[in-house]
Amino acid sequence: MDKFGRKFVIVPGFALYATSLVVVAITALLDSPFVAFIAGYVMVQFTVGTIGGTMQVLGTDFSPAYARGRFFAIWRTLAQVGSTASPAVYAIVAEKVSYGAAFLTLSFFGYLVSFLVMAVLKVRPVREERVVASG
Repeated sequence: MDKFGRKFVIVPGFALYATSLVVVAITALLDSPFVAFIAGYVMVQFTVGTIGGTMQVLGTDFSPAYARGRFFAIWRTLAQVGSTASPAVYAIVAEKVSYGAAFLTLSFFGYLVSFLVMAVLKVRPVREERVVASG
């Protein structure tokens, strides 16, 4: 992320996450064999691993130096609300519509994050900081 920029990692990362959820949704909608679901599930887990802390890094980039603690607390609270709401949204859609629709709903939000980071956020260039070793 430091070498290529935040968007270079976040945008494709969330797009791949959303695409992997579409794969899982297809397995549910087409009543595919369990092996196909497992392949999609592994893909979801891989992409979650690649985007795990990226939004946190982006949040710290935008935090003002004089209020980093407060900003970080708000940023993490919002992230936790999303982490809590996601299974609830999935459960409601799965109960009312279908599992495939529930996976597509989560996929929509993944694509939305990717789009918003790409189109809306103006990421400042990363400043290279040099660490001077004390000798």
